[in-house]
Amino acid sequence: MVAFLSPEWLAAMAAAAQIRAEEATGERAAASGAAPSVTVTITVAGDDAHGPVVWHVALAEARMSVVVGAAPAGPGISITTDRRTAGALARGELNAQSALDTNRLILRGNLAALAAARGALEALGDLFGAVRATTTFPVEAPGG
Repeated sequence: MVAFLSPEWLAAMAAAAQIRAEEATGERAAASGAAPSVTVTITVAGDDAHGPVVWHVALAEARMSVVVGAAPAGPGISITTDRRTAGALARGELNAQSALDTNRLILRGNLAALAAARGALEALGDLFGAVRATTTFPVEAPGG
């Protein structure tokens, strides 16, 4: 088991991306003749007990990677949220659209690049499902 947002959790996310994404995005790129590229930096804000957690997901040249830290400068997407919202999203209790609609998730950057990569991202399926199944989440007080 790995704790949500821990270094071990990020390593498990990176391993899952490496194992599955090359196959899925490679198939998609072969079918379309082009490999979309997009980089998404995710920032989970710190709170009284935890510092911020930042990682980025890069889809480029039919490969996906999960890397600790912000993406190098350049066109990309940034997502910012708090720990409670990140946990609800990761557990499947909240979807991204609802989080965006209630300002619990902030999305900025090159949305055209994200839209262009939609098919390749969808082809990945539930890439991180195995990680979620082995993740422990903190117990959250209701309504906090």
